[in-house]
Amino acid sequence: VVKQGKATRATLKVSLPSEGQVRIAVQGHGQGLAGEEALQGLGITAGQEYAGAVGGDWVVRSAPGGGTEAVATLPLAGLESPLHQAAR
Repeated sequence: VVKQGKATRATLKVSLPSEGQVRIAVQGHGQGLAGEEALQGLGITAGQEYAGAVGGDWVVRSAPGGGTEAVATLPLAGLESPLHQAAR
């Protein structure tokens, strides 16, 4: 948010849109990202891969001068990290 979008502030929202799901939205109030190439960065790609691996969805919306919003909608089941599973 700060590094790429040069945001001076960000908003984090966590909600439960339906039973068994959590939605995490991060909105950067910065310069936004321009073009498709900007939406292929490592952080964006990693978010897509993680969301897909747990059966969720990852959407990034951005416009030059309009900030950037990344939204992950994830199933609550299966979100336990491998570290928590190993500790059992």
